[in-house]
Amino acid sequence: MTLSSALFFILLLLLGKRSGRRPLTDRSPRSPALPAPFIDAWKTRTLALVKRAASGDLWVPKMAALLGSQLAGAAAGRWIGIESGGDPRAQSRLGERGLAQVMRGTLAELGMGDSEWNAMISPRTTDDEHAAIAARVMRGEVKLADNVANRHSANIVHWGPLRLGAGKLRHGLPLLLRELAEQGILRPFIGETITAARVAPFRPSARLASFAGKQHAVTGNVVDDLMIRFLGSAAVVAQGESAVTMFDLRATPPPLPPTG
Repeated sequence: MTLSSALFFILLLLLGKRSGRRPLTDRSPRSPALPAPFIDAWKTRTLALVKRAASGDLWVPKMAALLGSQLAGAAAGRWIGIESGGDPRAQSRLGERGLAQVMRGTLAELGMGDSEWNAMISPRTTDDEHAAIAARVMRGEVKLADNVANRHSANIVHWGPLRLGAGKLRHGLPLLLRELAEQGILRPFIGETITAARVAPFRPSARLASFAGKQHAVTGNVVDDLMIRFLGSAAVVAQGESAVTMFDLRATPPPLPPTG
């Protein structure tokens, strides 16, 4: 090794030892990459959900006025599109009603009752009234999701799209939200929740695992199918079109924070 080469090598070592820097050979623990079957199934489902979500666009101005911001209104419009296709008098096979599609038994949890239940199918109910009912459903679901996550709800302006996404997840399957929270896997962002649930690993109860079966078993992995089925719609509500490719930059996800 020549003198100039030796000096250059020493300089590199010194640079690597500077305060706050790690040597290039250091390999911090990382979460494993999400598998291709999961990514493919996620993109297929969320792309379909994004297209359906667009059917709620006409309700965005009314929802933005009710919820206090354009971003929240756009997220609410996506919720409406996914749930009812924008039809205020829609009724599902499960007996759900309204723009946000809610079961009669859920109304009491949300502080609502027979008057709203009947109004959702009444021909006399105006569009403004339908939107107001949907806003109450969404506010209620966000508050209940916050209770599970031990957060304090301020108002819808501060909740924003991500909080509406959490409310949509609670709306879809409260049991999933509770089990994620109980196992310390519920994170502030949906992508982090999914990554954590695959790495921890998440252990769904038998009752919860049953929701991933039948036509929704697209990957053959119970946890992955739960994430795709229920967090997919929550991600679309919270993040819109970017939900389709939200994992593209997660080939090597950041390390999870220490648990316990």
